[in-house]
Amino acid sequence: MVIVEVGERWWLLGVGAGGITRLGSVPKGEASASEVPVASFGALFEKLRGRAR
Repeated sequence: MVIVEVGERWWLLGVGAGGITRLGSVPKGEASASEVPVASFGALFEKLRGRAR
């Protein structure tokens, strides 16, 4: 999945071997990167592994 800024909107795109599909769009927001907590890939992977057991 990819988020692309298009004019005053953000598009959510699904990208795969078969092509690109627009999954949705929302109005452009004013969020700053400092407001969003960053999770490491390892932490996310361990969380998913715990659910699979």
